[in-house]
Amino acid sequence: MLLAGDELANSQLGNNNAYCQDNSVGWVAWNEADDAELADFVANVVRLRQSYSVFRQTRFLHGTPRPEDGRIDVEWIAVSGRPMTGSDWNSHECKAFGVVLRDSALPHAETDGDAVYLVMNAHRANRRFHLPPTRDEHSWKPVLSSDMPTGRPAAATPRRAWQAVEVPGRTFLAFVEVRA
Repeated sequence: MLLAGDELANSQLGNNNAYCQDNSVGWVAWNEADDAELADFVANVVRLRQSYSVFRQTRFLHGTPRPEDGRIDVEWIAVSGRPMTGSDWNSHECKAFGVVLRDSALPHAETDGDAVYLVMNAHRANRRFHLPPTRDEHSWKPVLSSDMPTGRPAAATPRRAWQAVEVPGRTFLAFVEVRA
């Protein structure tokens, strides 16, 4: 969730009630914006949301198979690339996991077939993630990396399923499923 000025590191001097401040505490100093990389990062995130319907769904995801292809609409993924189990959730590795989002399995859901794999590594150290399976003749393409100033991944080449990816500590990555 973003508020006007967040992309410029607008802090409101720590005031969480700045709406009632008709002074510099509540104003966004657009002319003093000096963090073009942060604004570019936010622009990239907004562009991703606009580009993939999975981020704009009007139906809930329930972890159930979709009628058109039998693939699960939301699937939590362990660092091994396999679906998470109860022991994964209770493990110290639970600070590093992913989620595959697909269009909802509910009737009349919007669908374009794009799947998105989001990877979260809350550890301080790097973690090696294995990418989950994709549809036939598809691969995962990196589209966002929170460890890059603008959010653009260093290498945007598609990766095959089960291929390992080194995820830096305290980093969020996003991949989209593309035709290989």
